[in-house]
Amino acid sequence: MSNRTKTHATDIAASTMKHLTSKPTPAELAEIKQQIAMKAMLEGINDSFLVSVGIACIALILAFFIKRSKQAEDIQEQGTDNKVVNKLAEN
Repeated sequence: MSNRTKTHATDIAASTMKHLTSKPTPAELAEIKQQIAMKAMLEGINDSFLVSVGIACIALILAFFIKRSKQAEDIQEQGTDNKVVNKLAEN
């Protein structure tokens, strides 16, 4: 996010300086810097949100391909003879 914020800040600053008609006072310049910083941070947050939405969409699509596991069936439910079960229990 911070890398994208810096990129947006330089782009916004260049655009702002291009559109200025007169030299700003120091107070105006400080306000412009503050607004550029807030707008650049908002743009950086938006970029990181879009990346996270993309990752979530990919995860959702991959979730449809997960196979369900089957529980192991109990030995007695499989219809085995009780003698075999008793022999296994004795050993």
